[in-house]
Amino acid sequence: MKTSSALMPLALLVTLTGCVGSLIGGGKPAQLYQLERAGAGAPAIPPSAGRIAIQLQPIRFAPGIEGDRILTLTGQQALYLKDVRWIADAPALFDHALHAGFARRAPNLLLVDDHARGGAAALLQITVTHFEAVYAGNADRAADMAPMVRIDAEALLLRPGNRGIIAQQRFSSEIPANANRVGPIVDAFGEASETVVDKLADWSRMSVAVN
Repeated sequence: MKTSSALMPLALLVTLTGCVGSLIGGGKPAQLYQLERAGAGAPAIPPSAGRIAIQLQPIRFAPGIEGDRILTLTGQQALYLKDVRWIADAPALFDHALHAGFARRAPNLLLVDDHARGGAAALLQITVTHFEAVYAGNADRAADMAPMVRIDAEALLLRPGNRGIIAQQRFSSEIPANANRVGPIVDAFGEASETVVDKLADWSRMSVAVN
């Protein structure tokens, strides 16, 4: 499959700004954050017997958002939050959220890793094209307002073997942070991620059922 054209503007933006990493460092240890919303409990995982296996391909993230730094966009300026990092790379965090979403919303499906062999009813391929906090207006006004967290993902369900397309869909979520502080921004990332993965799990459940 060709790389989505949606990956290119972000990659170009990160290259041209020249100051993407300027807010990182300064000698202070980075504060680490998880993607889950505060107070969110882990769902119970049902037994695997009788569930339909979906094989998850490695999750792909656009350049600039695939690491453990939190990207912000203000107009044409892209910067990472200073002294703040995710506890793991974004694809690993999204993978964890996706498994939790399937357990919560599609208990009849069993999401298995790419290295699993045989028996899957479909392959699930996900590309995350946006995973950032967006400030409205220009950089001078950014300190006075809370950002909007945006997450976009493109998903394909493919047939094992010939990789024919069963279904294709794009999922988006925009959640405003309650304040322009790291904690509320991280919570907005958690809520936006949960919204996207829940929609994706619902879509996978219905698509596999009608296939």
